[in-house]
Amino acid sequence: MAAFWTPKQETQIQAIVEQICKVRDLNRPGGGGWRRWRARRAQGRLADLMMDGGPELLNEADLWC
Repeated sequence: MAAFWTPKQETQIQAIVEQICKVRDLNRPGGGGWRRWRARRAQGRLADLMMDGGPELLNEADLWC
C-alpha cells in the first residue's frame, strides 16, 4: 500500500533521513573530542525530530535510509 505524504511530512522525513546520515557519519571511529561533541548534538537533534515526527514518519525515514 502506497503512503501519500503531505509536503510538510515529506520535508520532515527528509530532515530525519539527513540527520540519521549525519549521526552515522559522526559515529565512525576516530575524530577526537570535537567529533564526539558534534555527534552528541546531532543525536539530540535527531531525537527531537523523531519525537515530533511520530511513528509513521520514522518508519518511512527508516525505509529511505
